[in-house]
Amino acid sequence: MYSATTRAKTNPLHWIVVFLFAAACVSWMLVDTTPEFVFKHSVKYQEAAVKSLQLDDTYRVQMQRVSQKLREFCDRGSHIVFAHNVQFQGERLNDHMFHVCGGNTWINARVVAESTQQVQCQEEYANTYRTRHKAKEIHMRAVDVDTWSEREVMGSAATACRWQHAIDILENKWL
Repeated sequence: MYSATTRAKTNPLHWIVVFLFAAACVSWMLVDTTPEFVFKHSVKYQEAAVKSLQLDDTYRVQMQRVSQKLREFCDRGSHIVFAHNVQFQGERLNDHMFHVCGGNTWINARVVAESTQQVQCQEEYANTYRTRHKAKEIHMRAVDVDTWSEREVMGSAATACRWQHAIDILENKWL
């Protein structure tokens, strides 16, 4: 005979399934979804970038990862993206590094030779626009992040303007 007060028996397996489902939900909610790399706009009067003297393998791997992000940040309409535009794991980078959109990523860049001829360069940084006269042709020596070798490259006209502009900003000589 069946009584209305008889309860259905529960299998302990049901409780294990409920516990595992709840644990999975809690784990999913606790996963940190903060992106490792975040774009930060340039700000005026930023301190000069730091030229790295330790170009070891660990630094190379990190800078090559950052270089990939700089390439992705070019989608924002910039011509140049700097390391200080990257917040990596909660800290803004201050490496002497820039990426020319559509070109290479450079570390520790410096002008080693320049022509006496000048060209008019239209420059912008942190929403400040200027027309400046720069050398029409330059030789820049820097570490190419992709090949991780120091190279000396020549740039003229627009390329020279971009490289000199980037170096001025990184060395805090632009504003």
